[in-house]
Amino acid sequence: MQDKIKKLTPHKLSKETSQIYEDYSRDKINFNIFREKIRQAEYKQGIIDLKSEVKLLKQKLRKTQIERNKAIYKLDKNKQGIKLKRKY
Repeated sequence: MQDKIKKLTPHKLSKETSQIYEDYSRDKINFNIFREKIRQAEYKQGIIDLKSEVKLLKQKLRKTQIERNKAIYKLDKNKQGIKLKRKY
């Protein structure tokens, strides 16, 4: 977990961002919630630009699509095979 924190730690931390890091290390909150709080704090300070915001949204979309496909696979696994019907 410490490695993940080091990867996320920017070189210069604002007071708000460093406070979130301290809360995380003290309370051991869920890592995804921690990342979201950091992102929101950076967005308020104008550190995150629009391109990186769009990139994050695309990553979330991809993740939800993968989870949906895994759920469909688990449902159809007991039957004769995987049947993914795509709607175009």
